[in-house]
Amino acid sequence: MKKILTTVIIILILCAPCLAQKKGTFMRVFDSKGKKIYAGRLAGITDSSFSLVKNKVETEIAIKEVKYIKLKHSVGHPMLIAGGASAVGLAIALAASAEPDLNDGTLGGTLHDAFNYTAGQLAATGFLVGAAGGSLAGAIIGAAKKKHVYIIDNDIKKWALAKKSLTPYLLKPGK
Repeated sequence: MKKILTTVIIILILCAPCLAQKKGTFMRVFDSKGKKIYAGRLAGITDSSFSLVKNKVETEIAIKEVKYIKLKHSVGHPMLIAGGASAVGLAIALAASAEPDLNDGTLGGTLHDAFNYTAGQLAATGFLVGAAGGSLAGAIIGAAKKKHVYIIDNDIKKWALAKKSLTPYLLKPGK
């Protein structure tokens, strides 16, 4: 049982960097009414527009449509990612640590079975506790991250200033 638990932990540690690879910074674009009109990753910048990529579809957005731009996801995104990862990881770890039933007809075997949990019970507990704890950690991380807001107000002059700051967030070719 310890070998399985150790193997699962090693696999999770080795896969974490693959899952955390950067795909470019996520952006949300809002109109003059404060409504989100576009979302995606910055693919290109010109003097009067920029383009975002979402699901491999590129959309060009004119500055005249844009009131402001917010970088990065809202607090719900890190909550979902951390909650999901923690729930699955803890469910697997606890299910792997379950002891088999003794049920040998003795008082000791009966007491052992009465006070030890099955793999399914431990997996469900791990999933619920992991989801709650991971979501809480994700909420704290999401709230603590600095979010950049670029106010454009449909103005080319304000866009020229924001454009310099947004250039580092352009997607690298091939991503």
